[in-house]
Amino acid sequence: MVPTGAPPGRPKNRESPMISLRRLSLAAAAAVAAVLVGSGTAGAAPAVTAAPAAVSAVDASRPASPVGVWKDVVSRPDSPPENVDIVFGPNLRLVVRTSDGETPTGSWAPTGPTTFTFTFTRDLKSGDTTIGKITITHSATLGTGGRTFTSTGTATARDLQGNLLVTLPITSTATRVV
Repeated sequence: MVPTGAPPGRPKNRESPMISLRRLSLAAAAAVAAVLVGSGTAGAAPAVTAAPAAVSAVDASRPASPVGVWKDVVSRPDSPPENVDIVFGPNLRLVVRTSDGETPTGSWAPTGPTTFTFTFTRDLKSGDTTIGKITITHSATLGTGGRTFTSTGTATARDLQGNLLVTLPITSTATRVV
């Protein structure tokens, strides 16, 4: 639900884990353009805040930044490519909307003028049953103008007791939506 009657930057109502990305269409994402993940607190759903007007991920006078909304195609050797949406917030937090509707949260960090890392953990499922966790870690490079990025990384799956199941290489290519 979209907060109403709340002061700027302070949502009145929260949906978990953020304004349900499942309900945000590209048109809605474009309309709100700067809907990004707030800081949240440990164990709580992150707040949704609007990015400050001064934040511009593609402004030539500023360093390149992934802050914004992205369509990403993730590839790994054991399955077909997966389409995901990623929202990078200005506070180094992120939310991913996976092809199966999950919305895991994570973090990102700049590592250079056009490079950054990001990581998040999602459920490993067998049918509707969670049987473990998959931690995804990427090292990314922004393309010219900050409209695309490519990344390489790993997906590490562990069972619910923390035992390593598999580690796979992953790559991704993303295009900025807003």
